[in-house]
Amino acid sequence: MSSADRPLRAAVAGTGRMGANHVRTLAEMDGVRLAAVCDADRQAAERVAARHFVPAVYDSLETMLEREELDALVIALPTAAHYAAALAAIDRGVPVLLEKPMASSVEQCTRLLERAAAAGVALMVGHVERFNPVILQLKRFLDEGFLGDLYYIGTVRSGPFPKRLYGSKDGVVIDLAVHDLDLVDSLFGRILHVYAHQIRAGEQKQDIYARVMFRTETGVLGSSEFSWISPRKERSISIYGDKGLLVGNLLDQEVWFYENGDVAIDASDNYYQNVIWGRVSEGKVIKFPIRKEEPLRKELETFCEVARGRLTPPGAEYGLAAVAYSQAVLHSAGENRIVVMDAGGKKEGARA
Repeated sequence: MSSADRPLRAAVAGTGRMGANHVRTLAEMDGVRLAAVCDADRQAAERVAARHFVPAVYDSLETMLEREELDALVIALPTAAHYAAALAAIDRGVPVLLEKPMASSVEQCTRLLERAAAAGVALMVGHVERFNPVILQLKRFLDEGFLGDLYYIGTVRSGPFPKRLYGSKDGVVIDLAVHDLDLVDSLFGRILHVYAHQIRAGEQKQDIYARVMFRTETGVLGSSEFSWISPRKERSISIYGDKGLLVGNLLDQEVWFYENGDVAIDASDNYYQNVIWGRVSEGKVIKFPIRKEEPLRKELETFCEVARGRLTPPGAEYGLAAVAYSQAVLHSAGENRIVVMDAGGKKEGARA
């Protein structure tokens, strides 16, 4: 059997909630042999391995990399461990899918990108919402100019406090904001300005709520809400344009269009003029059919094709940008100022 035909030998480091999902999905995929799992909590790793018939269990990543001949590694460890784990895999020439956030700082992200590029090793970052069929459909609409001139975008990502992060220094910004800020970047262009407020609680002064306003390089304004104070789980994105409103429900995988019934009066007017002159009214409401798929499976299928050398990896710079945005949110909220972004992170901004 040629190397191109044999099963891809993969492993997962970290068997917590997200890591266990990676194990489940990889174990179900054709053409993949899940060779090993690793976690400092060996008993937890053994339970996950037994459930999915994984033959080898380790409590040390270094030992696993030494003993297993791997074609691909998924790293789903706590954020603080991402940098060292990814470096260890890259130095052994193993393609890596690194769960979000990419690392604890922009500097660490930069060094990982440089090391992977120098070694010629594929590196992807696990921003799974990029593979959500809702986002893919919205991107097609935007590329077609479906909404006309864009006016405003809003996202909400909320739900109960996750018990797995009780007592952690990481809060809602690190855990949730990186998703939506990455989506804004991928759909509307790089974020230039950030202004945020937050609620912090507990001895760790952990951020449990954040409201962020931003402006992109394409001139689109928007806001995002990230919350652990709501008992209702929500993942949504709303995009306003002169032809109406697109709403994506990322949980139920639904896309709705709310038409501006008066937009045909004068298509030459921009949205602001339409608003001022009262040319926004309720038109048709359309629910677009979406073929529901598990985003994690689509992400892992893409990663496996990258690891096989059949697909060019997407540049992992988006992982760095998401960390830079989340750090900008924390700086803005903590210092009560607008943060102006540049390609390498943040620059000084004006006091609010």
